[in-house]
Amino acid sequence: MLRMKMQLFKCMLAFSVLAVGCCACTRPGTICFSQSPCTNNAVRLTPGICRNLHGAVSSCHRRSLAAKRYPRPLALRCSLKETREAPSLPQELQRLCSWLAESSSDKEAAIRLVQLGDSLEQGRDAMPEIKERVRVPGCISNVQVYVSSQVDELGSLRVSLGGDADARVARGLLALLVRGLSGLRAEEILGLRSEEIIQSANLKAFLPTGRNDGLRSMLTTFKSLIEQEREREQGQQQRQDISQPRPAPEAQQTWAWGGRSEEVAVLLSGGVDSSVALELIRRQGLKPRAFYLRIWLEDELAHLGECPWEEDWSYATSVAERLNVPIESISLQEEYWEQVVDYLIGEAKLGRTPNPDIMCNSRIKFGMFEKYVGQHFSRVASGHYAVSLHDDKEGGVSRLLMSPDKIKDQTYFLCNLRQEQLKHALFPIGGYTKEQVRELAREFDLPTQKRKDSQGICFLGKLKFEDFVGHHLGENPGPVVDFHTGRELGEHRGLWFYTIGQRKGLGSATRRVTHLGPWFVAGKDRDKNVLYVSNQYDTIDGPRRGFDIESINWISGEAPRDEEVRLRIKTRHGPGIHNGLLTLSPGRLSGRVSLEGRDSGLAPGQWAALYDGEECVGGGMIADSTFLTKAEEGEGEEGDLAVAFGEDR
Repeated sequence: MLRMKMQLFKCMLAFSVLAVGCCACTRPGTICFSQSPCTNNAVRLTPGICRNLHGAVSSCHRRSLAAKRYPRPLALRCSLKETREAPSLPQELQRLCSWLAESSSDKEAAIRLVQLGDSLEQGRDAMPEIKERVRVPGCISNVQVYVSSQVDELGSLRVSLGGDADARVARGLLALLVRGLSGLRAEEILGLRSEEIIQSANLKAFLPTGRNDGLRSMLTTFKSLIEQEREREQGQQQRQDISQPRPAPEAQQTWAWGGRSEEVAVLLSGGVDSSVALELIRRQGLKPRAFYLRIWLEDELAHLGECPWEEDWSYATSVAERLNVPIESISLQEEYWEQVVDYLIGEAKLGRTPNPDIMCNSRIKFGMFEKYVGQHFSRVASGHYAVSLHDDKEGGVSRLLMSPDKIKDQTYFLCNLRQEQLKHALFPIGGYTKEQVRELAREFDLPTQKRKDSQGICFLGKLKFEDFVGHHLGENPGPVVDFHTGRELGEHRGLWFYTIGQRKGLGSATRRVTHLGPWFVAGKDRDKNVLYVSNQYDTIDGPRRGFDIESINWISGEAPRDEEVRLRIKTRHGPGIHNGLLTLSPGRLSGRVSLEGRDSGLAPGQWAALYDGEECVGGGMIADSTFLTKAEEGEGEEGDLAVAFGEDR
């Protein structure tokens, strides 16, 4: 009894040090299990109580206690030889698992997994057109697998596995199974347990629960197909017709939807707004069909944060079931990477301020989805707070109007839609306020009626933007300089982590002079890698009253005839709007905007939406040349500020 109490005490003691970190030979927040001497004063655990510690941590995870007390993910990297016997896995599978487990960090492990997926030979185009190709149920992305078999000279059934996934993390997990198990006897694979693979590869240390569940589903599906192969060899032709959602490119075939042009395609995200939009469409006597769009980051970089796709999909299917509306999940992950994420990374690298949500609407929701699926429906509806007025007569023009809810109005995010896109769009909740939409959700008894609104960039979920940018661009430290005095104040992490007008998140960049703040980002010099800040931000006037605008999209398809146009201008989502004058350049796709009042912070790459009264007539991007004119003309302090903003010259 005394011995058991001592072991329990040691286990509790070891568990408590997770909050402070203990050993540089692993990582902060972990425990060193090595039996060799260690100079880091790490807590030592005997092999006998290591299993108890693992059990305690797992139990806490299940009760969600660990998440409240300690940072996640809670990683335990211990030596399998010292704590328990290694699981008995096939040789090649064990080699791959060990290769992943030996990674020095969670990030390296995730990169290795992606590399493993990239090496998978069975691509989508190479997959044989056989009946046994099935979609793995419950997986994060669209994973399709197949099994082929042959009887060897000893009469044993040897199987080969194959498949592909539309996301790199899922493809890596698939490759782990395909490369590790192909060529084995059916009995060897059927006897495997997914937990042995997860443990051996240490997947729980760098992948969240949903991704580990994905591997479990893949192995289960492979086993099911192998059983069918065995039955076929035994003369038992028992086949199950498994339906599978299609990747988006397959959906462009007209037969996919049965040519039902009277139907309305509704983009159902799992939020309250799109849920109410779906029911409003149904109550108007139209025939809705719901689509949940899977976009890129819902399966990539999972180790950086928790992605909400599982919860979103659960809500979306619950709403569709409640309203008796068919729903299908469409994968646009590859398209999203090419059309939006590449743009975001490229703009951020140049020090500009991108807006991926505007691109998501024009290039994905009303772009690629329209191309693949939407064109086969009478309209494409979404839960945006905007009003679309359609003139269906020949030559008629569709117009985009602001929502009566000026706080939730989303015309800013729709300012890059082309006329043909708007003509095919419906915004059922556009005439309602957010409060009224909530009331309708309660009246309709929708599962999403109490769900909170999502925040942040649409594809990142709970992942922080700075973590995403840091993963792709790393850090590039440089000096932080007081714009007014030229005094160096500290060091920044990289210009792409900051935007003009930013106050929060400066952190160590202004730590030495925090007492002189608040500090705001006033400008960037890309050539010198200098971040300029100001504690007199209200005194900066010129660059906050005007800017050059380029790549203007006119929603009607026609630009104004006059060279100078009085408009209202939004430089960000929200109720704030400026009166201003747009002076157009020849070609009418660029010009100069002069605001009547000062803006809180204008930055190249930012979007400006243009309004004629309540109508959004288009939008364009704030140009790199925004702060160049005055610098070249040499107009004193404003000229100096122009240089501070560091645009190419």
